[in-house]
Amino acid sequence: MWGAALPATAQVSIEGGRQQTNRNQYTWKVVNHGSKTITYVEIPHHMGDIFTAPPHWTFEITGQINIATTGVVRARAESPAHAIRPGRSAVCSLTVGLYRRSAPRLRAVRIGFADGTFETINGVEVPWRVPWFRRHVLLIGFGAMFAVYLLVQALRGRRRQEPDADRAPASSG
Repeated sequence: MWGAALPATAQVSIEGGRQQTNRNQYTWKVVNHGSKTITYVEIPHHMGDIFTAPPHWTFEITGQINIATTGVVRARAESPAHAIRPGRSAVCSLTVGLYRRSAPRLRAVRIGFADGTFETINGVEVPWRVPWFRRHVLLIGFGAMFAVYLLVQALRGRRRQEPDADRAPASSG
């Protein structure tokens, strides 16, 4: 999904999200429309593994190991010379592990400026936790089939144990 998250008074837009060709890759283009320099980007994620920051930016990533928690990527320009100046843009990306499950969701990304202020950009597509039902649909399906099997077996067993009303009891004698 490639769209731009841009409020009416925004100084920043973020374009991008999950790639169509590589569904484990999320790429964003941060565009500075304002007059302040961008020095910080904070992106929430679930199960993100590898982050690629703009050149000369440092980053820290949390939530890589524990599948039950979400994490965040915090990227900072190494110096004001490498920040995103007005009218410029920078690209960053996050890869979700090949065997890890996440789904694209719209979340808020936090942008920091050189003057110490922040702006929140809502509606940015990020890797997020797959809903509970979708994660367990196969298990639920097999469980339901097994429950039906047990019910059928119980009904068959009960039917075998009931005496036939049509048959007269054998007489002795």
